[in-house]
Amino acid sequence: MRKLLGCLILIVIFSIKLYGSSGTIEDSIIFGLMGGKTYPLGYYKDQLDSGYNFGIFIDYPFFKSRFLYLESDLSYTKLSLKKTSLSSLSYYSFGIGPVLHIPAGTRFKPYCGITATVNYLQLTAVESQKNERTVKIGGALKAGFNVQQYKNFLVNLGLKYSFNELSGKDFQNITYFAGVSYCYNFITREKAEKNIQLIEIDEYYESGVKHFKIGDGLRAKEYFNKVISYDYQYKDVENYIRVITINEENYNKALNLISEDKHFEALPLLVEAEKYLVSAFEKLREIRKFLSKEEKSLINIAIEAYNKGDYEKCIFYMKRVQLINPGNESVNLYLPRALKRYDALKMIE
Repeated sequence: MRKLLGCLILIVIFSIKLYGSSGTIEDSIIFGLMGGKTYPLGYYKDQLDSGYNFGIFIDYPFFKSRFLYLESDLSYTKLSLKKTSLSSLSYYSFGIGPVLHIPAGTRFKPYCGITATVNYLQLTAVESQKNERTVKIGGALKAGFNVQQYKNFLVNLGLKYSFNELSGKDFQNITYFAGVSYCYNFITREKAEKNIQLIEIDEYYESGVKHFKIGDGLRAKEYFNKVISYDYQYKDVENYIRVITINEENYNKALNLISEDKHFEALPLLVEAEKYLVSAFEKLREIRKFLSKEEKSLINIAIEAYNKGDYEKCIFYMKRVQLINPGNESVNLYLPRALKRYDALKMIE
């Protein structure tokens, strides 16, 4: 038993150390055929000769895991008795259990697994004309590796240790097998990398849109630039970058005007840019606070102009107040009236 476990460990270690460049079986459903030579072990080793084994199996990703699979297999084994070649022990075995396809990232795909089995055994003794049948619960350990040969097809090599109870004794055997497997939904390394890339693009895009909506345009632009490094025409990312760039330019123009003490000329640019840039929002709040001391005097000038019928002057100063304080009550009251009367006078002229 120790030698067997040693062999299983050696196969796994040897498989991991083999390098190459190829596809990956992760996320695939694997169908396979296998067959090989079976040798009895333990108590029945002196009573049974070697025989043969063949079967089929299917591996399905376990809870959508990339590497852990649930395997079901059905196999047939036949061993002849040493005393007479006319008598034999044969059995059908159905097994189910987890199989780990080790992510070595190479052409050689190592695996190991453990299986619970239900075995239907039949002893046929020709000379005594006896035919005995029984059902036993058992288990199996196996390890090996798959080698990609052509696209979705793999060659499967390995060994399996099987055991169950028979007539009060341990019935054990080891099978060296080979087979061929077919991977449904096989993913090549190039396709896997492309899928990862698409996931990254989507994540970057969604992060960019999220920051754009909350007005953090610079952070959004960083994510959108990552998107266009993969695909320049991805969705509407080019339009997002264009909007952010325009408002960056407007913000820089506003800063230049502020440096020249042209605060009121800078305010409209900041009002537009603050929708997309946090820095513009903060600068707008700063400038409005700075100009708030002029709000009352500007309102008085505007109202005086309105009362004198100088609606154009009233509109000019009311709009300045509006830039400082959009919620000013006097602006909300006088500005619509001034605009209406100014338009009426223009029509008369």
